Amino acid sequence: LMIRRPPRATPKPSSAASDVYKRQAQAALAAACPEPGEAPVSFSAQIAPVLKRCSTCHSSLVPIVPRMEECTGCHPNEPPAAGLDLHGNPQFIYENLVEVPSTELPGMHRISRGAPSESYLWRKINGTHLEIGGSGEMMPLGAPALDEETLNIMERWILDGAPLN
Repeated sequence: LMIRRPPRATPKPSSAASDVYKRQAQAALAAACPEPGEAPVSFSAQIAPVLKRCSTCHSSLVPIVPRMEECTGCHPNEPPAAGLDLHGNPQFIYENLVEVPSTELPGMHRISRGAPSESYLWRKINGTHLEIGGSGEMMPLGAPALDEETLNIMERWILDGAPLN
């Protein structure tokens, strides 16, 4: 006769910690199991070049061209706009984005690994930032909205855990 012990009760992590663990697990799973035939998104080759186009407003360097009037209305004396510096190499851009609190909505990260809907930059480029208490206009301001293919690539990168690759 074999006596089975009931499983040991493990303490439940807090809700916030649980969400972080869940996002990390989902990101790891997505990275480990990409769709068949789908190459991982490269931050350096595919994401950073898109973001670098925004460095006219989002740079700590003196802009090559004057900032647009639309930008200086909200960001008159705070280069880079919203504290987001996108002028450097891919690693520098990455370090200013991923798991960094947004200045417009400090309770949210600019990019949250594995969670586009919890990423303020993702909300800004989709025009859904006001729904969650954000401010300002949809980005990129004064330029055409990002096309569907670019948005899909950025979403895949975030869902894959926003790796620096």
